Amino acid sequence: MIDFREGVSKIEASVFGIGDHDGPQFNIFGTGFVIHEDGWILTNKHVLEPLLRTDDEGNVSIRPESRALNFVVMDGEDSTFPQIGFANTRIKDLRWIDDPPASNPVNARDSVDFEGQRADLVLPPAAPDIGICRMDLTEPPFDSIALRPVKIVLSDNLHVGTPVGILGFPQGLDGPVVDTIADLQCCPILQTGCLAGILPHPKLAIQTQLLLDIYINGGSSGSPVFTVDGDVVGVVFASRIEFTPMVELLENQDEREHERFGVHQETSLGCAVPTSAFSKQLNELLPGLIDIPEEGKSVG
Repeated sequence: MIDFREGVSKIEASVFGIGDHDGPQFNIFGTGFVIHEDGWILTNKHVLEPLLRTDDEGNVSIRPESRALNFVVMDGEDSTFPQIGFANTRIKDLRWIDDPPASNPVNARDSVDFEGQRADLVLPPAAPDIGICRMDLTEPPFDSIALRPVKIVLSDNLHVGTPVGILGFPQGLDGPVVDTIADLQCCPILQTGCLAGILPHPKLAIQTQLLLDIYINGGSSGSPVFTVDGDVVGVVFASRIEFTPMVELLENQDEREHERFGVHQETSLGCAVPTSAFSKQLNELLPGLIDIPEEGKSVG
């Protein structure tokens, strides 16, 4: 079994749940992790979108109940049951880069034939599912806690089969009120596996997606993908989906598949955005705060 203790020890304190605080309940939309000591957290765009609201005049703002959530272990008199403090702080800023407008496709000047398929129309690529938000560090206990940014490295040198882990809140995050102490989840959960694939192909210089031999649950979106050394190489954003066509049983007992009708089902593979696919985007979102690394070196 691969030992991830060193990697977990480096990034565990940097992992937060992202959601909202509604009375005693804490709703978790996803996970994020600290990338700058000023309170910036990296996560997915789709995790941040529920934090916004639009008023009757069309003005968009951050919902006041939006929170970054974590637990802080404190020294207590009773060593048998250490004190665990629930820590949450307001999210005061968030940013992402929208997809290029789909209404302006690029027409190829010279169409190319490939096995009978003509590439006459080239659509712009979608932006990576990446966003950032900033915590309000004036609220306790974060006004007295030094944040520890993770180490981000470019994913260019990754190979299929590399052991990787993710750290997040796959089943959400429990607030201070639970039925029993056994029901309380107050820490990010480690899941491990290997890099199952690099899309579109491991030999190509451009990386668009990492496939992980890890099952992704709700709440894991935005979790860091890291190596045994604790270097972050990607950000979880989804489960791999497969399409199962509907099968019609005919009168003669033959079966007929309907290619356009069926169900989409999650597989055991997870999907992550490789760091090499969003390093430039991150620099656009935080100009001057995050440096684009050279190959094999860290960001920030």
